[in-house]
Amino acid sequence: ELFAPLLRDEGVVAVNAVDRNGRIIASSLDNVCGLQAQPRTIAPQLGQVFGAMFLLYLARDLGFVPGVLGLVFAVGGVSSFAGALLAERLARRHAAGPLMLAGLALAAAALVLPALVTGTGLLGIVLLVAQQVVGDGAQTLYGINDSVLRQTRAPQQALARVNAGIRVVGLVAMLLGAGAA
Repeated sequence: ELFAPLLRDEGVVAVNAVDRNGRIIASSLDNVCGLQAQPRTIAPQLGQVFGAMFLLYLARDLGFVPGVLGLVFAVGGVSSFAGALLAERLARRHAAGPLMLAGLALAAAALVLPALVTGTGLLGIVLLVAQQVVGDGAQTLYGINDSVLRQTRAPQQALARVNAGIRVVGLVAMLLGAGAA
């Protein structure tokens, strides 16, 4: 039942306040937070807390030098590109909900790998690269389907507010992560 909204087609409920000229002057939380304010659209943005703390942990606590981290994260960029190409193919065969769940599940599973890193040796680098290959590609798979879902479900006149609301949540989460570190 928890994932049922992801697996079936539901409309977006919009409650808008309009002025006497018919312009929207306020929108319900459903539109501002996006897609009925369900956790599937906001919770992944909180992963940015992890991203901010993760970089500081690797550099400050484990002692990885910036050049090595740059190469590790470059692998993540290639994996993200591959995830984008894969997302298009998978979207032709599967609904957005199951693809989003799969992307988040793989990305979450990949987060176990950095916890196993204990130093800057070869094993540590291999674990970080493996996390980037699996996690970044999976996160891209999720992100593309999330964007498509928002763009197709949110009312056109509220789409900018929906996207901005999601972006603000992500940036605040990143700020909280950096502050906590």
